[in-house]
Amino acid sequence: ILGLESCKRFNLIQRIDEVSTTEKTEPNVVSVEKQEFIKSNIDVFEGIGKFKDKFHFDVDPNCKVTIKPPRRIPLSLQPKVKDALIELENQGIICKVDNPSSFVSNLVVVEKPNGKVRLCIDPTDLNKATKRMPHLIPSMQDISHKLSNKSVFSLLDLRDGFYNIVLDEESSEHCAFSTPFGTFKFLRLPFGLNISPEIFQKFTEKIFGDIEGLLIYFDDILVSGANEEEHDLILKQVIEKARGCNVKFNPAKFQYKVKSVKYFGEVFSQEGHTPDPDRIRAITALESPKSKKELQRLLGLFNFLRNYIPNMAEVTAPLRELLRKDVAFLWMPKHEQALAKLKDLVSKPPVLVHFDENKPIIIQCDSSKNGMGFSLFQNGRPIMYGSKSLTDTQIGYSQTEKEMLAICESVKKYHHFVYGRSNVVVQTDHKPLVS
Repeated sequence: ILGLESCKRFNLIQRIDEVSTTEKTEPNVVSVEKQEFIKSNIDVFEGIGKFKDKFHFDVDPNCKVTIKPPRRIPLSLQPKVKDALIELENQGIICKVDNPSSFVSNLVVVEKPNGKVRLCIDPTDLNKATKRMPHLIPSMQDISHKLSNKSVFSLLDLRDGFYNIVLDEESSEHCAFSTPFGTFKFLRLPFGLNISPEIFQKFTEKIFGDIEGLLIYFDDILVSGANEEEHDLILKQVIEKARGCNVKFNPAKFQYKVKSVKYFGEVFSQEGHTPDPDRIRAITALESPKSKKELQRLLGLFNFLRNYIPNMAEVTAPLRELLRKDVAFLWMPKHEQALAKLKDLVSKPPVLVHFDENKPIIIQCDSSKNGMGFSLFQNGRPIMYGSKSLTDTQIGYSQTEKEMLAICESVKKYHHFVYGRSNVVVQTDHKPLVS
């Protein structure tokens, strides 16, 4: 039994002396300028788009065709699922099938924040039989440097992304799914196929890829300009192209002429980019892990923000020690301290500037007992941090060898930026390497 003072000391309770409220702007309130833009281009902000080209994918004929029986759906979700099926059927996205001739997958119901449901399929067997069509997906390294010196942004979201792609008859037969209300098949590209993201990226780039100053990441199209005039010219080209190719955008997710924009899980502006504050709040609110599996998930979340965390390998060393097969999971104060330090680092992330191809590059390297750290700078400001833990063999290296290893690893890490450039300087504090 704990008394009042003990509860206060352990932060189990807090005394609140004052409660204040602040008036907040409703999220659905948009600027007049944005409303006028949507009204003047209402034809590309209503309905569901339909790309002109049909899509065909091949299935390995040697794979066994499987037909999955319908799964039970909770009673509370059944009316929503039935309504969603009727709506998709009326929109020409699915149709009912009496005698399926190919794979029949299970239905997966995903609840949206707005209370509606998204219908996906679980095509485990179909994915194994589907022949992949590789297409390069943009990474943060591909995106960031293209936003250098940009100050005005607009973000367009393709409404119901994958449903813009029409399947040909043979491919549609493979995309059947079972429900308590009958068997249906997708006439458009469904959520769940392992080829869907790459194919959608390819189709979107085919339509908008020839427009300069445009970034395409799946269903998000980012327009950026050094000034309003350049931005407006690019946005006009996007709208005209969308109108000609029957592409529709979601007005609820439209960000128009903003100084900072949420994109790729980050917030971009003229100064650089930082992590999405919502993501940071979610990570810092996580409780301490109670098993190795929970710790792996936790480190995976922090790893998403690794570019913002200097010497992450050194900070996480005590935590990663718990993941070794020969170590029992026992959460101790040193692990809690390491987790607290990680949360503190991500709660105050630096602003990473956009890479500029015309400016000199500085790489800073350092190595410690268990890890090495490196960072990429331009004009004294960070572009990206990186780190790597040392293997058992590397831990036995001399300090000079560790410092040289850090330099080699940093050049590998930043190969995308430094390859073919002569204006690169590597800085180290280990004098024996430069004497």
